[in-house]
Amino acid sequence: MMLTLPTTAQLERSLSLLLRRGVDVSTQPVATRCRFAAAGSYHGGDKTPLAWMAADLPLAAHMAAALSLVPADAADDRVRAGSLDQTLCENFAEVLNVGARLMVRDDAGRLTLLQTGFGDAAAALLPPAGARMRRALFQVEIDGYGEGLLGLWGVA
Repeated sequence: MMLTLPTTAQLERSLSLLLRRGVDVSTQPVATRCRFAAAGSYHGGDKTPLAWMAADLPLAAHMAAALSLVPADAADDRVRAGSLDQTLCENFAEVLNVGARLMVRDDAGRLTLLQTGFGDAAAALLPPAGARMRRALFQVEIDGYGEGLLGLWGVA
């Protein structure tokens, strides 16, 4: 079983529909250093992680805020504070839930959100650096909100 990660155009379209605003996406070198502040893992039914999605703090805050029309200033405040509040964590968890549809299994099976992690728990949730995975890193800019990095991993 192998996963296909979305293209920039697919990611742009999906996030624009979810957040109900313009989104620009560009690929970044996978080796770009990033501290992910929010992450989710996905499984295919047997609780074995098959895919992961993670965002740095600015992107997680702005995606979560845009999802429920929380003002961008509130997201900026949380970025300055260094962590998401409970409301933004819950909103980003919903972004992660919808994110299961971004990655496609070659066996046509469905992915489901398995676990979420925020702060230090986000890094612990991600696959090890040396694991054999498909990886992609994107710069995502949300119109009227902000930008940041989004990472995707899937079994190869």
